[in-house]
Amino acid sequence: MRANSLQEDLDLMVALQGEGQVAFQIIFDTYWKELYKASYYRIRDQSAAEDIVQDVFTDLWDKRHSIRIETSLSSYLQASLKYRIIRLFNRSSLHQNAIDHLMGRMTEMEQAIFDALEYNDLERTISQTINSFPENMRNIFLLRSEELTIREIADALGLAEQSVKNNVSEGLKRLKIVLLRTDPDFKRSLYLLLVTIMLEE
Repeated sequence: MRANSLQEDLDLMVALQGEGQVAFQIIFDTYWKELYKASYYRIRDQSAAEDIVQDVFTDLWDKRHSIRIETSLSSYLQASLKYRIIRLFNRSSLHQNAIDHLMGRMTEMEQAIFDALEYNDLERTISQTINSFPENMRNIFLLRSEELTIREIADALGLAEQSVKNNVSEGLKRLKIVLLRTDPDFKRSLYLLLVTIMLEE
């Protein structure tokens, strides 16, 4: 049996929350290879990749009575995996990757803005601001930089979707204050681009 439909996923989760062992084994057999491949692709370390996948399944088992999955099982497990990989990475290198991604997206969306900017100064400002965020808010921004949806982030962090949205909104407000501190008219365009990137589905 393969969990290849939303209804099958729901049936498996109901079974998992009951006796659980058989359903858990089906989920493990179905998704282990998929998760391991994704983990190894990012980490390039067999042992570490296996450990992270094991952590994903251990967490699934431990939280089986409280988990509410609104996406597919695959999406939930992939989001959980990505979050663990992010926590594994050196925070400074991860933070830089997130900033690089944001800057790249912003450049794609409005090249003309960046032609007139001191790019490094802007990158440093955004990086320092995000680094000052509380942990949950910072993690949410980093996961958004990996292009996870609001729902996937909520599943990965064990938060309500509204809580994720609130953190995104608060983070954007903090970025706005910093960006508008100098050259308000010009930086307002940058802020609107950030809003578009962070709130898009």
